[in-house]
Amino acid sequence: MVAKLRRYFRNLPLRRKIFWILMIVLVPVVLVSFIGAAWITRAYSDLLYETTASQLSYSAQEISSSFQDIETLSYMVYSNEQIQKGLEDILFSDSSIERGNATSSMRLMLMELGQSYRNSHVSYVNVYAEDFSVSSNSYMVYKTPTEVVEKVREAAREADGSVVWYSSSQCPGQLFLGREIRRIQNLSHTSLGEEIICVDIAAMVEQATLFNHQYEQAEYLILRDDEIMYSTQELGPQENLKILQEMDRRYRTLNIGDCYYFAVRGSLPQYGWEYLCLVPFDKVMMALNGSLGLFVGLLVLCMLVVLVLASALISSLNRHFKVLIEKMKDMGEDAAYTPPPAGYDYSDRTDEIGVMHQQFDQMAAKIQNLIRINYVNELLKKEAQLKALENQINPHFLYNTLESVNWRAKALGAEDICTMVQSLAALLRVTLSAGNTKFTLGRELDLVRSYMSIQEYRFEDRLVFHVDVPTDLYPVSIVKLTIQPLVENAIHYGLEENTETCEISITARQVEDTLQISVTNTGSMFEEDLLEKLRRAEIVPHGHGIGLLNIDKRLKLSYGEQYGLNFHNEEDCAVAVVTIPIERSDTPC
Repeated sequence: MVAKLRRYFRNLPLRRKIFWILMIVLVPVVLVSFIGAAWITRAYSDLLYETTASQLSYSAQEISSSFQDIETLSYMVYSNEQIQKGLEDILFSDSSIERGNATSSMRLMLMELGQSYRNSHVSYVNVYAEDFSVSSNSYMVYKTPTEVVEKVREAAREADGSVVWYSSSQCPGQLFLGREIRRIQNLSHTSLGEEIICVDIAAMVEQATLFNHQYEQAEYLILRDDEIMYSTQELGPQENLKILQEMDRRYRTLNIGDCYYFAVRGSLPQYGWEYLCLVPFDKVMMALNGSLGLFVGLLVLCMLVVLVLASALISSLNRHFKVLIEKMKDMGEDAAYTPPPAGYDYSDRTDEIGVMHQQFDQMAAKIQNLIRINYVNELLKKEAQLKALENQINPHFLYNTLESVNWRAKALGAEDICTMVQSLAALLRVTLSAGNTKFTLGRELDLVRSYMSIQEYRFEDRLVFHVDVPTDLYPVSIVKLTIQPLVENAIHYGLEENTETCEISITARQVEDTLQISVTNTGSMFEEDLLEKLRRAEIVPHGHGIGLLNIDKRLKLSYGEQYGLNFHNEEDCAVAVVTIPIERSDTPC
């Protein structure tokens, strides 16, 4: 995959290469900017949330302080001597005058106590003794349903003098404190009645959540044992249920209806009741999202501007490279190319573009000058050399001379000389003949046999040669002079550099659609990676290595890169393997 991408990038036009390089640099910068902006926004949001949560937590302290003040008020009512005496007179006196005076005295005392705790949002203070009651605000008592009052009195009696808090869906916005009043005198603790303090919890919460008008009016929930004691009227049962389900940490933003709220969850000090305070957060969210959107928009705009400017600059640079490429093409297509007068003057430019154009124009002018000066002379010189070579080796003259030697050897009865001359003539007819370089495997083997007949006279018993090739493979086409140089190489390294007997064998076999021809010889071994070392000039060929490279190159040019010549060693033998495709020839073998 990486290799394909690298090859694809190498073959891209220069304009696209520069563009992709720019994108590779620009994209990480944009990504880092986005990540940095997101991180800064998150950090700012966390700081804002912490600050808001701290401010909202103050409301719980104020509400808890108000509850403590109201409990203090309940104790003052409980322990007040006039209320204690008044309740005793109402319960145990038979005098209507005493009971009337006690009622008036208690009412005045309750009104005085209620007035002193008006800042704690006390609606009324009411004292009950059996079926009798005295209130600091009879009108507010009248608005409280009777069943609610009875439930508060019952809860107060069950608490044995302790404070109880009670809420009812029948009285939204109100909270009731109930407490049983017992006789203090002589520590008898006889029950005298009950006191009920009605608290305007809605007004208390509203005052505690003003926050210096920084936010709009807050919404509030007070929970006791996971039951809602109070919730602002703007929040219905469904909204309350959603808030309780989603509020899984100390603070977070909630989407209630079409509005965003910032919610804080905590507990009221001294009571352990939980509270949830919610303030509208739409304006803050709009400001945060607007700032982030503005940043993203500016970043995208800057990126587009950079891309447009970069594209214009790349085009201005690429134009000069296109002109240079057109010059090169014209020079490659026309050997007599002369640089035309350009519409742009590069002679005054000192940058890389100007230097390349100047150097190319100078090179083109020098090449044309060399062609004009040397082309004709070199052509005539080579033609004379070719004529001389043709005169030196005239195949017709050479064949006639060898034929004369052959007849003379026959006349003298020198059969060995006759055989050698005939073999040499056969070799020369193939090597000096013009025409198609491909011919059949059968003809190549005949050529090898002619060559080996000469070598057998030369080396006598030291050379053992045999061919094991099926006759049905003789019609296969093969490049001329493929096997003979391999046999010659085997003789050179197997016999000329050794004194022992050398055995040379030629075998061929068909492997699927390919023909594999093996030339095996004893007395020598091939070096590892012989061809590569010959190509890199790590081995001095001494004439024979050039022939091996020549064979491999001709086979690859004729058949393809997957075919050619390979070398390996088997036991004490050197093996050269020729691999070619099977192509049958119509030429007789």
